[in-house]
Amino acid sequence: MLGVGTDVGGSIRIPAMCNGLYGIKPSWQRIPYARQEGGVLPGSSKMALPASAGPLAHSMRDLELFFSAVSSQSPWEIDPDVLPSPWTSLSTISKSCPTIGIVRRDGVIDPLPPIQHLLDEVVSTLRASKIEIVEVDITPLFSQCQSLANALFSIDGGNNMFDLLEQTSEPLSPWLSTRLKRMAPKTLDQVRSLHARKMELETAFLEMWKDRSGRRRSIDAFICPVAPPPVPPIDRWNSISYTSSFVLLDYPTGVIPVRMFGVKDMQGEVLDTPPLSSWDKMNRELCKSVICLATLLLTSIPGSCTMHRRVFAYDRGQGQRWTALRTSTPPSPSKLSPRDYKSVGYAMLWESLMLP
Repeated sequence: MLGVGTDVGGSIRIPAMCNGLYGIKPSWQRIPYARQEGGVLPGSSKMALPASAGPLAHSMRDLELFFSAVSSQSPWEIDPDVLPSPWTSLSTISKSCPTIGIVRRDGVIDPLPPIQHLLDEVVSTLRASKIEIVEVDITPLFSQCQSLANALFSIDGGNNMFDLLEQTSEPLSPWLSTRLKRMAPKTLDQVRSLHARKMELETAFLEMWKDRSGRRRSIDAFICPVAPPPVPPIDRWNSISYTSSFVLLDYPTGVIPVRMFGVKDMQGEVLDTPPLSSWDKMNRELCKSVICLATLLLTSIPGSCTMHRRVFAYDRGQGQRWTALRTSTPPSPSKLSPRDYKSVGYAMLWESLMLP
């Protein structure tokens, strides 16, 4: 079973997180999106942030099948926004060992203890597998992304969407009703200024991938939280800063399950320092809630906008490494049971790992 979602703030990755699924938000010119209803006037997305279409599935095999099948139909012949870029099998990607950056926080909302602990586990497992890990602090840049994305989401003031809702008398959900309202559309110069800031951020983020000092290899992809809390109660979702930022940057981003949330994950204290923001304050309040224990903890793997197959390879490879969390050395296929594979949703062999 495979579903197709659309994502302009996290609407592929957040449902994947909440349901323990795999999801990929590609860059916006990879999968056809033409003639879909987006709640905005035609052409508006070209002046704002275009959404991406992408798959949600139970395995990486299914995700790659989706991209391969769509690409084989030459979608660039029916959607002028899709770049002519055939999907090549991961078997063509080299097996050289990647350098993975670890981004722990965005400078707007600090992850809660369960997410911090999960990142520690992931880092330990990757290092044990001889993956080069680089701790990356990009909060000066990352912290600017959500506010800029929010401004670009609302260039028309949300008025066309509200017009559509009023025509059908459909109310906003409780969560949206406290966050959305009609506003005045932005002027042409305001939109131009927002895109100028976006271009500055995109250029600044390019420096994250390269080490000009020569002390380390360039980063191939990085791992960060999907969201600062585990899955919260219904209508208690807080900010989308960890997902909307990669729409702003147009980075393909994969989301993969790591393990189940357990009682031990409730251990740990929230920082007693002043909250970073109002969003951070609300996030800390979630620690007082009863968080659903029967959910998976996931991580997000973004890559630069030309790295769709690399993101696939890292998603695929890191999942296999996390399958080996219970062993000190990479397991052979004969020693892995179906239960081992199912624990992270993979049914692939360690030897099939393909990395750029």
